[in-house]
Amino acid sequence: MKKAIFIISLCCGALFSLSAQQNTTVKESTLSEFEWRLLGPSMPAGRAWRVVGLPKQPKTMYVTTAGGGIWKTVNNGTTFEQIFTNQNSTSTSEIAIADSNNDILWVGTGEAANTRANSIGDGVYKSLDAGETWEHMGLKDSQMIGGIVIHPDNPEIVMVAAMGHLWGNNEERGIYRTTNGGKTWNKVLYIDDTTGFSTIKMDPKNPDILFATAWQRFRYGGGDMDEAGPNSGIFKSVDGGKTWKKLVTGLPTDDTGKIELAIAHNNTNIVYAAILTGEPGRGGRTSKQGGIFRSDNGGESWIRVNEDMTSYYYDHIYVDPKNDETVWMPVYKLSRSTDGGKTFSLVNMRHVHFDLHSMWIDPNDTDHMAISGDGGVSITYDGAKTWQQTVLPIGQFYEVSVDNQQPYHVIGGMQDTGHWRAPNRTYDDEGLTALDWSKLRYVGDGMASATDPRDPNIIYLVQQFGNCSRIDLRTWDRTELQPSDAEELNSKGATHPIRYNWSPGFLLSEHDPDYVYLGSNYLFRINAKSGEYEVISPDVTWQQDKALKGIEDGYHSYGSIFSIAESSLDNQVLWVGADDGPIWLSTNRGTDWKRVDTPIKDNEAKLGVVAEIETSKFNKETAYVVYDGHARDDMQPHVYKTTNNGESWESISSNLPEFGPAYVIKEDPNNPDVLYLGTEFGVFVSLNQGGSWTKLKNNLPTAAVRTMAIQERDSELVIGTFGSAIWVIDIAPFAEMTSSNLDSSAFLFKTKPAINFKQRVSYGNSIEELNGDMFFRAENPPIGTVITYYLKDKTENVSITIHDKEGEVIRTLEGSNEQGVHRINWDLRSDASLNNKEARNRNMTPSENAYSQRVPIGEYVVRISVGGYQQETLVKVIKEPQAKTEAAHIRK
Repeated sequence: MKKAIFIISLCCGALFSLSAQQNTTVKESTLSEFEWRLLGPSMPAGRAWRVVGLPKQPKTMYVTTAGGGIWKTVNNGTTFEQIFTNQNSTSTSEIAIADSNNDILWVGTGEAANTRANSIGDGVYKSLDAGETWEHMGLKDSQMIGGIVIHPDNPEIVMVAAMGHLWGNNEERGIYRTTNGGKTWNKVLYIDDTTGFSTIKMDPKNPDILFATAWQRFRYGGGDMDEAGPNSGIFKSVDGGKTWKKLVTGLPTDDTGKIELAIAHNNTNIVYAAILTGEPGRGGRTSKQGGIFRSDNGGESWIRVNEDMTSYYYDHIYVDPKNDETVWMPVYKLSRSTDGGKTFSLVNMRHVHFDLHSMWIDPNDTDHMAISGDGGVSITYDGAKTWQQTVLPIGQFYEVSVDNQQPYHVIGGMQDTGHWRAPNRTYDDEGLTALDWSKLRYVGDGMASATDPRDPNIIYLVQQFGNCSRIDLRTWDRTELQPSDAEELNSKGATHPIRYNWSPGFLLSEHDPDYVYLGSNYLFRINAKSGEYEVISPDVTWQQDKALKGIEDGYHSYGSIFSIAESSLDNQVLWVGADDGPIWLSTNRGTDWKRVDTPIKDNEAKLGVVAEIETSKFNKETAYVVYDGHARDDMQPHVYKTTNNGESWESISSNLPEFGPAYVIKEDPNNPDVLYLGTEFGVFVSLNQGGSWTKLKNNLPTAAVRTMAIQERDSELVIGTFGSAIWVIDIAPFAEMTSSNLDSSAFLFKTKPAINFKQRVSYGNSIEELNGDMFFRAENPPIGTVITYYLKDKTENVSITIHDKEGEVIRTLEGSNEQGVHRINWDLRSDASLNNKEARNRNMTPSENAYSQRVPIGEYVVRISVGGYQQETLVKVIKEPQAKTEAAHIRK
């Protein structure tokens, strides 16, 4: 009999030394039982782009999101279900519902926010069953959809406003029309390869009359966008979209930017337009011709009724269904006009996140409204006097980090709402709730973060354009760390103007956690206690001292450091990567630097953002680099490896999908052959140092994964998505997925220690349950530990048994006999306790009784038997760990 016993200790060192690259590959189906677990948060939610309700069923609403697909409620927002999760892109913009059959839905992908951090889409989708299933209907290269309308009587007739590429020229933009439900499309209105269409509206009383708005815009990378041009404008069709005429009378003559339209519901000759003109600047927009315009003759002529302009990020306008003179603008805040747009006043926004993008007004009860924005969806039933915040875990995360508490905590830097922290699990029967998440920063976008490994109450937080601080959670004392004195900077060698990325590079030193590194176009080494700093690099960017403008100079970025890495094996080795391509290496902690990206052969790829540098924990000359070229209209992944400190580079993009940039790479802490990669459309794992990649999706929604962190003690991968919040997955078995193990007929992976604890009941149970269904709850891991095993082929019998220290079988588990990797949870119950039918001891609480039914603290053996093959591994059942350092009570 072939037998092996494995003794596991999660405190041990690496399982593997760096050796010859494995040729291990694995199919996606083989990994199908690896489950992701959502952590949240849900409030704040994240950016919801559109909210649309059904007039005949006002309790039903649909929400499109920046990167979280589509969410649907059938109970007025009490609960939402995600209904668009497995498509190629889940960045969604517009949704249209057929009047003739509310089960017919059309959705456009590629959120139409046009921001520096925008996700990309792949055209339009259709559902015939109210979102249960979806079919891709084309226009893939449009990348961003601005609007969709469906003929009220014939749902086969659909028109789409396609924006086109945000960062490049392309032909698939304009107004498209189908008369056969999307089987074929006719481009019925086109201007040029930089002008798309951001809006299409249909006359509520006459489907032959349509209005569409053209928007000439182009992003050149970073925050630079030309957002106005001579080709922007309003167009009208009176023959159902077959032919179009540009409207000009009374409209601006200067270069025009984004235009939003609203057609009155009663007198449909009344049309409102919110128009931006010129480019934005510190002193206001370069043209003052924009504002709110009104037409009373179906667009033939226009009058400006209000000079106010907002921003392309907002600029939305709606008309009350019952009163053509009541106009709403959900922009930065929510404003209402009762005189046809001449004057606006703010309405109550108490307890509602600003930065709004859409609204839906119930035509049968106009006090019932829903608004969407950067904080999700809020609903009012009393005309904006009070608001109800819905539960939507659709956060957009730039960066995540983890600490080493037990349980460990996760910090996420979130779009528009700062930094948020929560434990990765609780010991409560409700799981991880909204109340377990705490905000760490007042306002603004959250980026990088780190926790002092010696004290979990010392946190470092980074925000846009270099804002960096150290905060003590016990006292809430904050120390600002960003160097700012221009004279002092110049005296220390930073002679060029200081430039930071929107999401600046940052690193807490692994070797000396009293120091942090912050990247501008120079690298700063900062004493986090005193704030003293050194400038330890030259200007490492391609731009050097140049001030670039897109329309004159073409593609460029901020000209700053985006990535910083430190070798775990040598405290003298530092790497930096700029957002305009260069990669630099120092082997003496910043005294000298060498540029090392020049051997990379793809000259276009290495003009992108150095999105991630990952140094190996096994060889100090090995590093991995991800280039992100999406802001140069390059949507391919670019992943590289060096084993000689950048003397040469090898592309390891191998079999990755060609469409979808990569953003972040991590090396497994226990096996150098295993890599994890975050891309625009999900996570991939490689078992052979990038020789091939396998998608690790399963229950994870399609999402842009722009940040990752590995909690090494627990062997868990935490990902921050850009639209579906934060998720976690167990990665411990991947370190043992070697060629030899996967060539075996069967293999039993090491099993993590199981924590036995008395479950808390913070929110009541049975007759005392609290909070209702409009309350965020994310599941905890199941009590016990997960047993993972592999079968090379389907077999007849699989036996999984748990043995005590005397070798007696205390539990028999049933496992799958199919080919692949299988995971089964042992809940720490014995067969005897499961068969015990005695009534619960009335002196015990349910939690105490459940605890008493589990096996005692100690060591056990897991055994798998497959035919003549048998293998064992040790599993420890341990007490609930106690914190060595008391965590601060943030809300006290």
